[in-house]
Amino acid sequence: MQIRRLAAHLLLLAVPLVGCGSQHSGDTAGVGAAGKSDGGGNGPAVLACASDQISCNGTCLKVGDSSSGCTVLSMPGSWYGFSTNVGIDSFAVDDSYLYWPEPEANAIARVAKVGGATELFTTLPALPIAVAVNSTSVFWTDVEGDDHSLTGHSLTMMAKAGGTPQTLYHQANPGSYMASPVANETRVFLTQEDSNGPNDVISVGIANQDVLVHGQAGKGNNFLTGFNIALDADAVYWISAVYGNGDNSISRSPLMAPTTSQQLASTRYHDTSAASLGIAGPVVLDGVVYFLNDTSIMSVPATGGDPTTVYRVPGAPGAPAPLNDAFFTGAGNNLYFAKYSLSPRNVSLWRVGTDGTNAQQLFNTSGDIVLAVADSSGVYALVKRDWLSGGAFFLLRSGI
Repeated sequence: MQIRRLAAHLLLLAVPLVGCGSQHSGDTAGVGAAGKSDGGGNGPAVLACASDQISCNGTCLKVGDSSSGCTVLSMPGSWYGFSTNVGIDSFAVDDSYLYWPEPEANAIARVAKVGGATELFTTLPALPIAVAVNSTSVFWTDVEGDDHSLTGHSLTMMAKAGGTPQTLYHQANPGSYMASPVANETRVFLTQEDSNGPNDVISVGIANQDVLVHGQAGKGNNFLTGFNIALDADAVYWISAVYGNGDNSISRSPLMAPTTSQQLASTRYHDTSAASLGIAGPVVLDGVVYFLNDTSIMSVPATGGDPTTVYRVPGAPGAPAPLNDAFFTGAGNNLYFAKYSLSPRNVSLWRVGTDGTNAQQLFNTSGDIVLAVADSSGVYALVKRDWLSGGAFFLLRSGI
């Protein structure tokens, strides 16, 4: 889940890593084109701002402020849940709103994409951890239990227009949870993760609550995740990755024929000792699957084939890997990723074309970009203001 990835990034930033420089390009089987690489500075200086503000492109901004390509939409509550490391896994956008789980309020919150007051869409009896939307409904996963153990999990939906929440799926399975939901008009796809394994990619029917298992998201491991499920009109795609192992894969399964799952590509993260998964995604655009692997953005045809390097992120030899593998997103003809600088400490959000050209820094700020999602209106990022201490979270928007 996202809190585990966040913890991994904090460790990554706190200690030097061996062998994470740009002389290694991801050690991905079947790499085709050499890929493109651009430089780029750190942008305006990161400022020390008041507790209700965040530095963005050299300006201290509070909720409702816009400047230099940054708009601050909201300040979500604490994103740390139970002492069992349950945290927030995802947020979602539709044509009008950005939705996210609010664990402190046991609620789903939303804010208009153009800005405005944050609303509590609905309150919940359990701790929410992830959210998804389709054209008519909001879906969320939650976990049940106390501060020391998890006793079950649920997938629930509610109409955007309001009404009574409806449980689509529930399991009383200690130590397990559901993460990374994404929905179309008929099904919700997500990972069902268990520290004792196996971890599966499943889907649940919205109309009749039938459950399909699409494939395995890896073996049982506390640091395993099949995060960032993606859909197109034909299939569901996911990445299976094991923390500290380095063996990762990208798989697909037809939306309604899960017994025919297919592995599209296998990758090997070269530094298995690093406090990082080294892979993120997938993003599916126009029949191509994109994913971030080590210091490269890779692509593979949605129907299978050899992975190709689209873009290499430059970094000094022997330096920590500059990429953030907590998220990788895209929309239209653009892909979005984050780069770190340790001296001075800041993080920047970048955009590059799906053809590997026109790399551009959108904004830089302090802390850690934990999650991001993009659509035709812009890219939306959850930023934890301080890397290594308990700090505030901010939701930022940058126009495309």
